[in-house]
Amino acid sequence: MKRSLLDSRRVRQWLRDQGVVVDGPADRRHVALTFDDGPHPDATPRLLEVLARHGVTATFFPLGFRAAEFPAVLAEVAAAGHEIGTHGYQHVPWVLSPPSVLRRDLSRSVDTIADACGVRPKVARPPFGWVHAGSVGICAELELEVVLGDVYPRDTTRPGTGTIVGRTQRRVGPGSIIILHDGAWRLGADRTQTLAAVDALIPRLRAEGYTFVTVERLRNPT
Repeated sequence: MKRSLLDSRRVRQWLRDQGVVVDGPADRRHVALTFDDGPHPDATPRLLEVLARHGVTATFFPLGFRAAEFPAVLAEVAAAGHEIGTHGYQHVPWVLSPPSVLRRDLSRSVDTIADACGVRPKVARPPFGWVHAGSVGICAELELEVVLGDVYPRDTTRPGTGTIVGRTQRRVGPGSIIILHDGAWRLGADRTQTLAAVDALIPRLRAEGYTFVTVERLRNPT
């Protein structure tokens, strides 16, 4: 499997020094499933069915403009007890945005998501995972904690359900945050492989002794 920038210990340490959440404590076999780019009118409700069938609570990082388009879908996510964050309003890379533009984008996304589902996000994930000290500072001003993750099986490339499952199982460990997607920039994007992979992963990881929690519970287990 191609290795990512986050495989570098120095990069991970720099991120942690900036206050970015990369993973959780490794002293218990807890993992967090996270989903970006929703809500999607088809994929998100289907994902909710999968998670409900397995009794799993996850963390969602919706896009503001999608929340504005499909507020009822996001309300379903919140009503099911899942944690709600933000992925920004327009999926614009934070590192390429002037501070005033980024602050406006994040504020708009938080307000839109709160209006849609009644939950004000406390965590944010940068599009593409691109983050720098300035964007972390702006998030702090807005009372948002930046969350990345340490397992990304690149489900958006649609490599096959088995590949998504295999990549995840090879990389996962106690405290892992798994990055997946229930939506996309295009409504026509196919997330069938992701849904099937989640359905297969949950029982497999449980058989290995893992418990699924939200990012908030991962970091604050008591």
